[in-house]
Parts: sequence; C-alpha cells; structure tokens
Amino acid sequence: MNYKCPVRGFDELPFLLADNNTCSCCGTEFGYHDLRLSHTVLRNQSVANGSHWFSARMPPPTGWNVAQQIRNMPAGREVPSKAF
Repeated sequence: MNYKCPVRGFDELPFLLADNNTCSCCGTEFGYHDLRLSHTVLRNQSVANGSHWFSARMPPPTGWNVAQQIRNMPAGREVPSKAF
C-alpha cells in the first residue's frame, strides 16, 4: 500500500504519514514540520527553494515531475497528518 504526501502530492510513499516519517520527495517530517506549518506553507517553501527531490537513498521514479504532482493535488484542502 502506498500513501500520498499532502505537501507535494508524491503518491508512492511506503509508510503512513505519521510517527516522524520523512517524505522522500519533499523532506517533510510528518508529525514535526507539519505541526508548526500547514501543508500549503510547506509546499510553497519547497517550490520557492526549487522543489528538488529530497532523498539521497530513494531516487525519484522514472518520469518524476514535481510540477505535475502539485497540479494534480486537490485545491484548497489541508489535511492534518494525524488523519492518516
């Protein structure tokens, strides 16, 4: 089962978005970074910093496109990581 990052929309996370797991795509540590900042703020910061792939251990999937990922996300919906 895969999970979707509420920050940048990466939908191949192999773990729940809790318990201080870190997104391979954006580097958000769920249960830490998103306690202080909304997913929208984290997304905007990521885009402002170039939206680079975060993980050095897990490479991005073939054809990965962060702009397309973000465009495919539902607009205006904040989902607390605790909901996952």
